[in-house]
Amino acid sequence: MTFRVGCGTWKVTVPSRKGERFMPEGIEEGGSYTRPQIATIGRVAALANAREWGGLVEFANEIHIYVTLHKTRNEPQHMYRDRIEGDVLFWDSRAKHTQSSLQIRQLLAGDKPIRFFCRIDDREHFVHCGGLQHIVHSGSQPVAFQWRLLAHQNLNRIEAFVRLARWIPEGGASTSVRTPAQRQSRRELAFAEGWAIQVAMNRYERDTNAREACLEHHGHACWVCGFLFRTVYGVLGHGFAFVHHRHPVAQRAVAGSYVVNPKTELVPICGNCHAMVHRTPARDAIENPGVLSDTNWRRLLTLRAEVREESWDEV
Repeated sequence: MTFRVGCGTWKVTVPSRKGERFMPEGIEEGGSYTRPQIATIGRVAALANAREWGGLVEFANEIHIYVTLHKTRNEPQHMYRDRIEGDVLFWDSRAKHTQSSLQIRQLLAGDKPIRFFCRIDDREHFVHCGGLQHIVHSGSQPVAFQWRLLAHQNLNRIEAFVRLARWIPEGGASTSVRTPAQRQSRRELAFAEGWAIQVAMNRYERDTNAREACLEHHGHACWVCGFLFRTVYGVLGHGFAFVHHRHPVAQRAVAGSYVVNPKTELVPICGNCHAMVHRTPARDAIENPGVLSDTNWRRLLTLRAEVREESWDEV
């Protein structure tokens, strides 16, 4: 970066890096580096000075984001509340950027991987925190981003990263000077979905014959509220109903398969009541809200008591 004075103001000229390919093979996840060291390891041209690379650097093959968490300059345009929470990086672009700015559009294009370097203050080396994946962005001047840390699971074992993840802005994360993405109206947010994850779990098989025997005995109306799919959806809903296991299968199947009585241990139920049976609010409801009959309300509370150890979190 070169500086020259003209008409009493500072003008900044940043050498373009778009024509250079950064070689990331020598950069280790969790490793600590200065900017000049990163340039040397990445086999790109040396920096004119240690502060040449700002918050965002674009190469021919990838983009770098550099973040210093503790801001020492008190000007409003520099007081971003960047932080790491779990596997998410909250990051604000430069104050002048809008969602139509070239650099923001390049970040969102998805044609180049994005690499993240972070440190607590400017006396420290940057920690290489691996790649980022866009989750959501909003606002303007600056644009507020949330990025997923792709290497989070591995980084959690590295002390240098743990220090970054534990750092909290002065005044707390919720008092950002710049409006962060999570405080924007949902109508303004741009969400990204579709990343692949691997989940290991046990799947407990149900006997379809038991389901049919339950419906033959109880019918297809919801045991709690009486909702009948065919009444609302006609031919499409004919013969359809969810079936609820009154005793959680995952608990009873710990010792292996077991015999179920479809008349006493299974009941037909609608999707709404099924969700309310499993949902765990801050405190359990104990009074009938007046929509369900007393009998149906007692049935709902009975089913909830039977699955007390399970919970479906609110989404």
